[in-house]
Amino acid sequence: MNTKFIQDKNLEVYQKFFSENPLVTSAPGSFFWAGEYSVMEGGLAITQKIPLRVFVGLTFNSSKEIELKSTKNFQYSTNNFIEFEYEEPLKTKLLSFLDNYLKERNFGLIISTISEIPIGCGLNTSGAFAVALATAILLLNKKLSLQDIVNFQKTPISQLSQNENFDKVFRLAWKIECILHGDISSGTTAFTPFIFGDYPVVYFSEKRGGAFDDLAPGCRFPKNIAGQYDVLDKIFYQGISFNELFKFKTLPSWPIDFGLIYSGDVRTTATTNIAVEEVRDILKDCSFLNQKIFGKYLENKPYPDFYNIGLEKEWRKLWDKYIDALNVAVLETLNAFGVILKEGLTTEGIKKFFRAINSQHLILKVINLSSPILDYIGDFIQKEVKRLKDEYGAGCKLLGSGKKGDILFAVAYHGLRDSIDRIIKQMREETKEDIWLDYASWIDGIEKEGIKIEQYLDEKIYSKFISPGSLLLEKYFGENPPQLELISLENFEKKEKEIDLLLDIPDKKILIRGKKITSEDIPSSSATIKILLKLLENLGKSVYNRDLPASVYTRDRNELQSKITSPLINVVKKLTGKVLPLKVTGGLVDFYLKLESSNITICLLKQRF
Repeated sequence: MNTKFIQDKNLEVYQKFFSENPLVTSAPGSFFWAGEYSVMEGGLAITQKIPLRVFVGLTFNSSKEIELKSTKNFQYSTNNFIEFEYEEPLKTKLLSFLDNYLKERNFGLIISTISEIPIGCGLNTSGAFAVALATAILLLNKKLSLQDIVNFQKTPISQLSQNENFDKVFRLAWKIECILHGDISSGTTAFTPFIFGDYPVVYFSEKRGGAFDDLAPGCRFPKNIAGQYDVLDKIFYQGISFNELFKFKTLPSWPIDFGLIYSGDVRTTATTNIAVEEVRDILKDCSFLNQKIFGKYLENKPYPDFYNIGLEKEWRKLWDKYIDALNVAVLETLNAFGVILKEGLTTEGIKKFFRAINSQHLILKVINLSSPILDYIGDFIQKEVKRLKDEYGAGCKLLGSGKKGDILFAVAYHGLRDSIDRIIKQMREETKEDIWLDYASWIDGIEKEGIKIEQYLDEKIYSKFISPGSLLLEKYFGENPPQLELISLENFEKKEKEIDLLLDIPDKKILIRGKKITSEDIPSSSATIKILLKLLENLGKSVYNRDLPASVYTRDRNELQSKITSPLINVVKKLTGKVLPLKVTGGLVDFYLKLESSNITICLLKQRF
């Protein structure tokens, strides 16, 4: 499944979304080849983007509140979108964080989302959402430019952390993702969606562990930051592309096929993190038991190794042994990755690669992150490869969500292409679970692009999903900043009578509550529109008549008032009952014009599509 397929099947969903949101960004999902848990404590992670995206749209609302609408999440079993509500208390924490981050704003925001990525499957929906949202917010705040995004694409990945603008938007995305992950995040899945390129990325940050009041040895910060999101401004991080690591002379081809299989149920990363912490508590109990049972036998004796790692103040060493094992498996995977991308489909290289992936699954299983259904899928793939007499074997491992969600499989090039539909169907029938193929590299392709600006009306970037006949409006009301809005012709015809004052710029017409103003009301609509556009650019400020568009009306105050301002004020009052706060001051030749903000809704019809 990929973006194009989903969009082709659900065109109306995207058309409606883009018609409602003047600013839309998107970021891709991703998965872990290795290191999803060890990276949280200072290990290495290897990630890969997939051609499925999260779209975040921002639009202003009439209050100063920030609203997070339910997500439209694509369901693979029905090929349709369903409404998904963000869980509490994560939603409230996120809105509180954003409200504080944007505390100096004079506007309210509505955040809308389309997710093509299945939520709770380990495919980094939250990271993609965080990246798209952080980018949109900083663009809206003018703290990030379109050129900055272009520069990210051109900058070597290993140097991105040194780019001030990238660091700023990345750390904001990291904080948003951290909130959605229950305050535990390495930043890996907030980094990967930004980057451009076909191949995996390596990411790591400094060692973390323990709590604020009981840090693990060698750590400046705990793994769980407990709501202190400013800590994420201080943590060291680094991303590196495979090209930079292995210095490929030419871009390699993929000697493997890989895919993602949905196990039939979902689980959030936040709840999985809790499950991992339960294992740590078990190990702590083991440490105390170790001392209680063996202490009396070892008094004044040389300690054996098993007892050393279980001493009261060093119980963390038990957990560190698991993390060390995971780190070794990640390094195995990285080394084997370099070999297969340089040497291609060699028996020894591919077998080492699959062994490293399988090792990760076994270790993650030890720390209580697998489940019978995930083990079943992995075993089924392994047996199927053997049945087909594939000498290379297969690699299978659970993903970041753990227990449930998706499982990754990798096989030799063209290994299961002809069999995958039958395999999925057979597993579904045997387990009675809702098992699906979420992604296959040979069907859906490899994702190259990272963060994208899909639509930005302020910068005249329009989505391909804008429906023919749509209108671009700019709305002025009260103290709110002007708001750009796309609206269908059908909806506009319904809304037209609610707009107090509409300036149709292409057709040079003025409409008040849907009634077209004629020369009997105002002698020159075109001149009036030009003057009002200048005043709206300087709303609340006095504009010198010589700075107004040159015309006979702007040279003489009497001419202006008799032919433009007074007729306009009168007809607005007559048709709406409201007073247009338009004032003229000064002499006959040198005078000023001023339009104040008010409860009159003024809309500019700027463009027809």
